[in-house]
Amino acid sequence: MSISDIIVITTIILLVPKLVEKYLGRYGFVREVRMVIMFGGMLWVALSCGHESMHWVIGTADSDAVKFESWWYPMLVKYMESGNHKDLVGKLLTPGRFFYVTYQAILYYYTGITVISILGINAFMAFWGGLTLTRLIYSFSALQPPRRDVLPLFIIFTPSVVFWSSANLKEALMYWSICQVLNFMMPARTSNGENINFGLFALGAFLGSLLRPHLIIIWLFGVLIIKMFQPRFWKYLIVIILLSLLVIPQIDKRFGLGKLVKHPIASVVAYKESAEWKYRQFVMRAKMRPSIGSTFTYGGGRPIPILHGAINSLFRPFLWQVRNLRSMLTGLEIWTISLCIMFLWMRMTAIEWRSILRNPLIKLAILVCIPFFLFFSYTPNEGWIARQRVQMFPALLIMLSIPVLQRRYYISMGKIKTHRFRKTIHITQGQTC
Repeated sequence: MSISDIIVITTIILLVPKLVEKYLGRYGFVREVRMVIMFGGMLWVALSCGHESMHWVIGTADSDAVKFESWWYPMLVKYMESGNHKDLVGKLLTPGRFFYVTYQAILYYYTGITVISILGINAFMAFWGGLTLTRLIYSFSALQPPRRDVLPLFIIFTPSVVFWSSANLKEALMYWSICQVLNFMMPARTSNGENINFGLFALGAFLGSLLRPHLIIIWLFGVLIIKMFQPRFWKYLIVIILLSLLVIPQIDKRFGLGKLVKHPIASVVAYKESAEWKYRQFVMRAKMRPSIGSTFTYGGGRPIPILHGAINSLFRPFLWQVRNLRSMLTGLEIWTISLCIMFLWMRMTAIEWRSILRNPLIKLAILVCIPFFLFFSYTPNEGWIARQRVQMFPALLIMLSIPVLQRRYYISMGKIKTHRFRKTIHITQGQTC
């Protein structure tokens, strides 16, 4: 660990309490909960510096990060040493792996930090994203959080988000980008707060388009479709159009957006064929390399779009097929989240159903899940699903949290009364949540 690493990590840890107070201090979260979140955030940053030890425990490795750095870092150093800033900026603005590796190379070269600082920055950014998501979810609740509320702890410190965002991978920055894009839905109390939210939305959209443009576009379209029906959206429309001139070219490089607009039917057919080809490549690679035990098939047939993707997203790995500790932990987490969502939604009353389907966050979560289900239909690798599913977690956490907060509201209003041995539902007249 270099002196630069010590300065970076210390600065990040000192920023955690400030960030928690800014995001949660004014929204009714009691001091005890905020203190736990502060210590949790500082511990997250500190433990991320020793992420390799966790890899050793559960049997994983940052192989992609090491491989790509060894391939491209020497070339990027030559650009910086020779003052070839044109090619350096060109690599920095290339979506995907080139952007992430170039971003790291610039920090390494000009600041003297090592990968330890990169891990700390990743953990801090994901923690920031979790705070943003928590504040957004609670802003759609009319009640202040109770004193012993553990829900924000789960939203912020979701195990998969903590693990994958503490690695030398794109997941942390992508998670932050998604949460900032999603935060544009937040009803700001002042015009200044609304402008700040929009600024972070623009930054998140641009960063996400450089990391994984084919995934950030799902969240962008979802947020803008819901947001356009809200008041005062028109004043940001011009800025969004100008921003799209920066974002769309990045998405087009990876997603072929121009072809989709000109020839939508042919593009959909081409995408389906390409996705099926990649699916077959996954399966063939697994047959050639038996050590890849996390690849699965659909019984020799082709995947059913969306249906198989929903199963993969919500229930892979299957608990009765786990082969090691990491599969068991991943399976327990996603099964717990999915079964809790199903239970919470199945027990809702008629008044709760009417209210929750009018909630903008729920509309957005449902809208976003559909393309993710399509995306995961052609991903027959449980390890890859576990990692990429982090980008879908904000939608799942919304669908888990909103029913809980809504039930609390109706109980406090007397519209739902619970008893010790039996439950009676009483629907009264009044304003719904």
